[in-house]
Amino acid sequence: MMDCSLAISNMESRISDLTQQIADLDATIGTGINKPNRTSEGVDVDYVGYRKSLTDEIDSLTATIIKLRDTCEGPYMDVMYG
Repeated sequence: MMDCSLAISNMESRISDLTQQIADLDATIGTGINKPNRTSEGVDVDYVGYRKSLTDEIDSLTATIIKLRDTCEGPYMDVMYG
């Protein structure tokens, strides 16, 4: 089984990559999810769907990270004596 910290690190890296893809897309076509889809020279470009798929993947990875942290690290309580 994969080490939880490694799995979380890999997912955080993927989130960073996805965030960069969104930034690159926004820089290319302008900001906002409402950028229209286009057809140019017979090629359909679904900007809205592509951007949504990126944000959906980020949401899914974030939820998985939260679950992994809860499962792997578990609930704990810090006890200090002093």
